[in-house]
Amino acid sequence: MYKLIKKAYLFLLPRKLHYQLEPLVRRVMYHLFYKGNTFYCPICNSHLKKFISIHFKLETDNSCPRCGSLSRTRTLYYFIDKEIPKDNNSILDFSPHRSIYNVLSKTKQNYIANDFDNQFHADTQHDITNLPFEKEKFDLVICFHVLEHIPNDNQAINNLYNVLKKHGNLLIQVPIKEGDTDEDLSITDPKLREERFGQSDHVRVYGKSDLKNKLEAVGFKTEIIDYAETLSTEKLTYNGIKKGELIFHCMK
Repeated sequence: MYKLIKKAYLFLLPRKLHYQLEPLVRRVMYHLFYKGNTFYCPICNSHLKKFISIHFKLETDNSCPRCGSLSRTRTLYYFIDKEIPKDNNSILDFSPHRSIYNVLSKTKQNYIANDFDNQFHADTQHDITNLPFEKEKFDLVICFHVLEHIPNDNQAINNLYNVLKKHGNLLIQVPIKEGDTDEDLSITDPKLREERFGQSDHVRVYGKSDLKNKLEAVGFKTEIIDYAETLSTEKLTYNGIKKGELIFHCMK
């Protein structure tokens, strides 16, 4: 039901208005069709009858009908809540999902959301390859599903290193493939990009070891974590979390 209604108002309404109305639509749909006791979203604290299946080019996911969070979003939330020191209050978050933005912007005093294209909730619109922030400004930097969009990812990674405080934490997630990174910056046609990289605005799919090497070459101590492995099977099902949502946990 939610998918049909969303498809209708996406067709009828401008994107900006759709983005403004989506929380209201989700709230109404949740109370009418999805409120229950079988599943639970820890981000918006909602008890659900079910999650909504979302189909992407290369994968499927479970979306919370109340806040729209995905498996990777809920994994990120748990990781920050359980593994990142509570005093890490100076946070820079690139293109945050609305659900994460809603939580961190209310619970952290020095939280900055940045999105260059202004398609997500954002306080600033800076290019990740040309950041104006002073060096060692942030305790925590979140860069989830951003680097695969950036042609000059080496410059972006250098900037992430520069703005992070010593002993600070950087959390990165990107689409991952087996073997070497697949990249071809000469491909600019959106359809060809989607066919090769999984999305029309992606410029690469990273190999796991290649990205780890890039991060360590700059100076990060990097650990690749599948945080879902620390959760019980029952909790994974209850919270709609998949294994394999790898987080690159980098420390300066």
